[in-house]
Amino acid sequence: LTQANSLRVQAEELSSQLTGKQQAKQQIMIEAMAPFAEPPTMTVNFSRNGTSYAYRVAWPQASWSPSQ
Repeated sequence: LTQANSLRVQAEELSSQLTGKQQAKQQIMIEAMAPFAEPPTMTVNFSRNGTSYAYRVAWPQASWSPSQ
């Protein structure tokens, strides 16, 4: 698989704006379709009051070894 199709991503649609004291939750499902050579990360971007924020999130890694 190429890097472009090594992930399957599904995300719920959300409203683009929230009112005061309103909360939103979005579930994002990501499935790795092939092993990664490097540990994957994801950047979460959003803005608040005209200020942009970006947070890099490292994905958990599972160890796997073939049975002998």
